[in-house]
Amino acid sequence: AWNVAFTAGALCGLFGMLAARRGSVPEHRYRWTCWAAAAGCWLAGQIAWDLFSVIGFPASPNLADLGWYAFAVLVVAGLLRSHTQSKAERTVALVEALPLIAAVAALTFAELWERGAGGGLTLAEQLSALAYPALYVSAAVLTLQVMVGGSLRQIRGPGPRLVLLGIVLQAIAFIFWSEQLLQESYVTGATLIDPLWVAGLLAIGAGGVLAGGRPEPPVLSDEMSRRGGILPAVTFALLVAALVHKG
Repeated sequence: AWNVAFTAGALCGLFGMLAARRGSVPEHRYRWTCWAAAAGCWLAGQIAWDLFSVIGFPASPNLADLGWYAFAVLVVAGLLRSHTQSKAERTVALVEALPLIAAVAALTFAELWERGAGGGLTLAEQLSALAYPALYVSAAVLTLQVMVGGSLRQIRGPGPRLVLLGIVLQAIAFIFWSEQLLQESYVTGATLIDPLWVAGLLAIGAGGVLAGGRPEPPVLSDEMSRRGGILPAVTFALLVAALVHKG
């Protein structure tokens, strides 16, 4: 039953992204193309998972993992490049985002490695599980920077923001799933991880349909700069608190 829900959610996400791409103006089409390709990769990963549920699961990384890795990579690709930005603006966006990604991903990686190292998994299986937080933390941080402010704040309107919320939900689910993979404790439907995936996929699909029928309004440069420091400040405050707690 959960595989049916996952697959139906993945189809909703893909159809929503295709609808958004079809209704987008040329200046936003690259982003929606990346996100439509990401949704397609997610669906491919889910189909592989459905197949493995019947024939048995191969060792990780496998085709399902590759499809879900590609989703995060293509989401990031759609966020980092915009035809409305100059080369200098894209450089500033990278400078803003990369330290945040590195700091949060390093802390997440260390926490998960400490909890999951020494189990019965091979090194390849452990690295495969740890690739999820590395990729999805990056996608979540960039998504939050898009939503809060800074040079990446190029996305407006309820549809795109609903898509971004869905991406954050997927990132949260994958981070917790990675811990369960390392501890070999994941059971389908036993935790909130699985409903979180479905909710994220439905948000992505619904957001795509909304975006397809409503063009995105322009973003003013002063609005971007006014909020650009919010996410870095909050992120590094949380990192300091986590380090103090560990110490």
